[in-house]
Amino acid sequence: MAGDDTTKRSGSLSRPSSRRVARKVPPWQWAGSGERPALRSLALLPACTAVLCAVALATAVSAAPAAVRTPLAWGAGVAAVVLVAAVLAAVHAR
Repeated sequence: MAGDDTTKRSGSLSRPSSRRVARKVPPWQWAGSGERPALRSLALLPACTAVLCAVALATAVSAAPAAVRTPLAWGAGVAAVVLVAAVLAAVHAR
């Protein structure tokens, strides 16, 4: 029906929809939105840090003389736990 004004025209003069489309926000943009991701999704970097610390700790302890292996293992183990906790806190805070 050519004279019917109830039909909508699709062209450059039509108004854009006022409805907003929900979209997923990538994790690196969460900081501005006020939401923090779950700790479970942030576990990759601290896990990699823990693996690297374990390798470094095992190498250092095995290369050390027998007299200092136990204190070195304890001290390096505590330092590794503190480092992994710091990395987790830093990743969670960003």
